[in-house]
Amino acid sequence: MKVLFIESKKKLKKDEVLNVENIKKKLSKEVHILYTIQYKNIAEKIKKQLGNRVIAFNQIIGCSKVNPKGTLLLIGSGRFHALNLALTTNKEIYVYESGKIKKITEQEIKKLRRREKGKLSRFLSSGKIGLLISIKPGQNNLDKAKEFKKKLENRFPEKSFYVFLVDTINIQELENFSVDFWINFACPGLQFDSEKLMNYEKIVSFLNIKNKK
Repeated sequence: MKVLFIESKKKLKKDEVLNVENIKKKLSKEVHILYTIQYKNIAEKIKKQLGNRVIAFNQIIGCSKVNPKGTLLLIGSGRFHALNLALTTNKEIYVYESGKIKKITEQEIKKLRRREKGKLSRFLSSGKIGLLISIKPGQNNLDKAKEFKKKLENRFPEKSFYVFLVDTINIQELENFSVDFWINFACPGLQFDSEKLMNYEKIVSFLNIKNKK
């Protein structure tokens, strides 16, 4: 079976304009533009108008590891990319969509930190832990999960750990299993969809576990 990939592009509406002047007012002189693939054409237009203020220009996907340079400007729909960056960087982060620009605030970040602490407490009190692993290319972390599972079993002999290999992940479907808490090895954005799921990097950091690269 042949697979044909068709690039989807976001088009400006008739009454929508690129509010680049608003970007210039709110952002610092050095801007690192990130964009989702649907917004590539819009991102390129903004980059051109900002000129030499743009010091980096990258596409971002759910699994992207970003080395931030300057103020981050995310061009695209949805906020999970920006929220995930807010938890992993110390840079100012702005989201640009449909002519509007909004900053990820300190209050939002503090709320996310509190939520993380709650999840870590839930992990510690759970008896049955599911390791959620995607079989999709670029998201497959089976080897990491197997290594991590062994270390968790040594650290927490009283807990039970189960490996789930999946293609398409539906958070609601996870409720069909008698699992108390999930450790996510797939798309990092899933962590915002459930109070019973957390990215494995957070657990690694919390427990100070050294994983092989």
